[in-house]
Amino acid sequence: MFEPRDFVSEGNQVVVRLRIKLVMKKNGKSAEFDTIHYWTFDSAGKVSAYRHFNDTAGEIAAWRG
Repeated sequence: MFEPRDFVSEGNQVVVRLRIKLVMKKNGKSAEFDTIHYWTFDSAGKVSAYRHFNDTAGEIAAWRG
């Protein structure tokens, strides 16, 4: 699941909070958490920077099973 929930923008920057649910192929364990995408756009409207913030501890725990 990849579900955008909130969008916040100011100037040339957009922040999106998403809910992600995944299943690890390695062990079949699932994990569900929020993540943040942070976008910056140039004057032509093209993406000039992108950052992704997520629950790495949750992902690692699911991966380890």
